[in-house]
Amino acid sequence: MNRAQEVEELRQTIDELEDRLKNIEKSAKDVANEYFDGTKEKIREAAESAKVKWQETKEKTREKAKQADKYAHEKPWETVAIATGVALLVGIIMGKSKK
Repeated sequence: MNRAQEVEELRQTIDELEDRLKNIEKSAKDVANEYFDGTKEKIREAAESAKVKWQETKEKTREKAKQADKYAHEKPWETVAIATGVALLVGIIMGKSKK
């Protein structure tokens, strides 16, 4: 084998290696993009789920506040008694925790 043939074989080998590297690079990019797209979708789904849960919680809280307001207006003395009882219990618990 003469020098020209060796050089030509070396060039072919380098070209093959470059092609392989390009294929590996493309495959790595495809995998990374697929992973990134999947992650973005999961984040989007989680955000949407959180938004729905937040709306549900707000609606339930409003409803419970309306019920409490209605009860307080319908039974003011019972409401005062309940509030006094809760305040007394909190005071007892706080007093014991300081000892």
